[in-house]
Amino acid sequence: MLDPQTARPAAVVAGGHEFGGCFLTPVLVLTAAHALDGHRITVTSGDSADPVDCDVVWRHPTADAALLRLREPGSGPVAVEWADLAPGATVRCSVAEPFTRREGLLSAPGTRRLAGAAAYEVGRALARYLLLELLDTSTSHGGGPGRRPAAVARAGAAVFTGIALAGVITAARNPKPRRIEVTPVRALFTDSDFVGVLREHGCPVPPDWQMPAAAPDADFERKYAEYVAGRYDRIALTGLDLFGEPGTWPLEATYQELLVTGGSEGEDDAGTSVEQALAGRERVLLRGGAGSGKTTLLQRLAVAAARRDPASSPAFLHDLVPFLLPVRSLVREPALPRPDQLLDATRSPLAGGAPPGWAHRVLGAGRGLMLLDGIDEAPADDRPRIRAWLADLIAAFPANRWIVTARPSAVAQAWLAMEGFTELALAPMTRQDIQAFVHRWFDMVRQEVPDSFGRVRVEDFRESLTVALATRRELTGLATNPLMCTLICATHMHRHGHLPHGMELYRAVLDMLLSRRDEERDIGRPEGVRLSPEAQAQVLQHIAYWMLRNGRTEISTAQAVTLVVRVLPAMPRLGPAGGADQVLRHLIARTGLLTVHGESVGFVHRTLQDYLAARAAVDGEDIGMLVRNAHEEQWQDVVRLAVGHAPPQLRAGLLARLVARGDAAPEHRARLHLLAAASLTHAVELDPAVRHRVERRAAALVPPRTFPDALALAAVGPLVLELLPGPETIDPYGHEAAMVVRTAELIGGEAAELFVRRFPPVTRSTARAGTSWTPGPSTVPTVPVDSWTTTAGTTDPPRHAAYRGDRTDFSALRSLPGLHTLTISGNASLTRLDEVLTGLRRLRTLVLSGCPGLRDLSAVARTGVVFLEISPYPGPAACAALAASRWLRAVYLPGLEENCAEVRELAALLPGVTLFAGAGITTPPGAGTLQNEDP
Repeated sequence: MLDPQTARPAAVVAGGHEFGGCFLTPVLVLTAAHALDGHRITVTSGDSADPVDCDVVWRHPTADAALLRLREPGSGPVAVEWADLAPGATVRCSVAEPFTRREGLLSAPGTRRLAGAAAYEVGRALARYLLLELLDTSTSHGGGPGRRPAAVARAGAAVFTGIALAGVITAARNPKPRRIEVTPVRALFTDSDFVGVLREHGCPVPPDWQMPAAAPDADFERKYAEYVAGRYDRIALTGLDLFGEPGTWPLEATYQELLVTGGSEGEDDAGTSVEQALAGRERVLLRGGAGSGKTTLLQRLAVAAARRDPASSPAFLHDLVPFLLPVRSLVREPALPRPDQLLDATRSPLAGGAPPGWAHRVLGAGRGLMLLDGIDEAPADDRPRIRAWLADLIAAFPANRWIVTARPSAVAQAWLAMEGFTELALAPMTRQDIQAFVHRWFDMVRQEVPDSFGRVRVEDFRESLTVALATRRELTGLATNPLMCTLICATHMHRHGHLPHGMELYRAVLDMLLSRRDEERDIGRPEGVRLSPEAQAQVLQHIAYWMLRNGRTEISTAQAVTLVVRVLPAMPRLGPAGGADQVLRHLIARTGLLTVHGESVGFVHRTLQDYLAARAAVDGEDIGMLVRNAHEEQWQDVVRLAVGHAPPQLRAGLLARLVARGDAAPEHRARLHLLAAASLTHAVELDPAVRHRVERRAAALVPPRTFPDALALAAVGPLVLELLPGPETIDPYGHEAAMVVRTAELIGGEAAELFVRRFPPVTRSTARAGTSWTPGPSTVPTVPVDSWTTTAGTTDPPRHAAYRGDRTDFSALRSLPGLHTLTISGNASLTRLDEVLTGLRRLRTLVLSGCPGLRDLSAVARTGVVFLEISPYPGPAACAALAASRWLRAVYLPGLEENCAEVRELAALLPGVTLFAGAGITTPPGAGTLQNEDP
């Protein structure tokens, strides 16, 4: 198909990267442009082994294309013909590289991605990109068949139809296999400089392809793109008053690509990346709670579309013109904007400079990226008007991309279904998302610091915040979305690595969520209710305390309305604000603290729920209730926060009664005495006698002196980590340090791992050698699942549980989300683990004994399991699925002999996983390899 005498491919090397290219003349090469800056560039032709230096003489302002001029002419003549694909056409083509040729199908998109002829004053529509699909039947020249897979093609390589040059492969990535984006050569002729360079070097130019040198639309779009890229490239922290005026931060520092759920049936329930989900849909209604990143996402999409960088922008944004429209601004005008008023609606200073009819031409060509932000920020009465306006625009300009955002409860389900919108929901941030966010945020800050000393300081701040997020429970409970993560990072940085502790941080966050954020964004009263921050907090704390006392994590909407009705008479100033229904809608829609699941209401942040419940308990002087329930895990944080809320006399009484109850109840003594000690961090002012009593009880328990002491402390749980002495206050090599380390290891989790890493390796080894460790009975009692009940008022949910016998119903595990260790034994019916492990996010140890039918372990790879024991050995095919696990560190196979063929085979399948076989294990799996990670 391709005449090698006519088309001369070239190999282009820049900055260590190799690209394709095509000679247009003996000294002129057409290639990709995205990685040429600041590098030495060389070109090698297929008939010469010597690279020749060259210079960039032209690059397209938006497309990924450039012209190189060789400093020494290449050999042989070049005859170029130009190919022009008609809209909607598909032809067979070839991709040419120095020693390789591949065949494919090249198609010009239809009118969905064509710029109107009127925009460029030419007689036909102009394709802005082509799509190339490589075929599996490709062959290679000079290297024999199969030199490279068909799916591989270098950016910059030339694409030919017959002997005519049709386009240049770009750096854009397409999610579909063998699907590649191509810049058509016809699009390059819109640039008069390109035509001038061709003529200067004697390359033929089709006379009917020449475009006006400076089309008004093209000039304005370039200015508008520069404005959008600069205007939306930074994020302001509105509503935060921890350190004066809110700062602004680079967009990339505050953007976190999250997962979305929803969409069509058959999609992964675990979620899809938001950009991947948007790429396949023309119209999306995206729901997300306060601070979930909706506005930041739209800003990033606008900036990526404006920059038009094929190397870094998603392919679905190429050649789109963004219009970011905040709903709160639109509804202030009597009429919603027409297309020619869109720039006025965005408050753009360029609004008066657009060529007449420009917005109509953009939308008519299907090139608009319509980003409508915050349906929830419009008054409820205005939302039908917005929907009708959207429907009219879509009917007139259907080929554009539309993304609309709203908080979850702002509009009904299927609100835009008639207009063809798919509904998606942003998922909460995972532990990995939070870690990635913190690292990227400080990377951005470090880049803005001019001196090396300052950059080292930023690294120290990042490390200290990573530790704080793992060890301070109030931070872990708050860092659930990009807004909260940004708040925590910015506060930590501004305060030189010293974050405010619980009470101060909670007060600042509540002030931001209940008042300042909406006020500073001038949102008004979209739900028709205006409540002071204090009034909102009063209603919320009443709901939070009722849920705590009744052992509920969610309540029905009807019950929530009933609770609001009860509190309104005690708050007469709330009377004119509206009825209980309206107050509850306001709290759900605007505060970001409540969320709705079907007909139920719950708190988004458990830590803020506990803070509000503690405040309610103190306001009601309900000290007896706090003391009676202090031994239960779900009350511990509430008790500690109540110590912070209480005035000095009430605080002293609460702590004294905690100590007295611990003295009188041996079964809860350690937990109550340690809880009182941990609460001292919130006791700014306290009777010295009470403080001395609390500290004396804690000193009898911490640090542990013997292994039984360590076992008893570990049974209390993560609370103990805050009280264990570090290597700075005790001999880091002594027996006491070894027992402290052993206690932390028995507690487990990321906070414990970070704590243990502060001690010398020899101390860690001593701690583990002090008591032999073998799989078997846990140091924490294992509760048979059959005996566990979720009735309110029972003992704390077990961290270790067991299923024994032939069972197929594992639904009881759904009530044990905090489970750390699970044992399943003697179950011949078990074949796979999907139903067993669903929802067990904190599971770290899994023991499968006497399960001969088990042949599918893929579900293990999707959990945070660190240690797996399994017998009998299920075979290499089943175990191969474990290689996909990010967290698995050790596998114990008691049914195999050490160093047998099966163990060696499994070691090859699971690199990085420690394998144990035989009668027992004398040291804990993964000893000395503690990870600074937590699933």
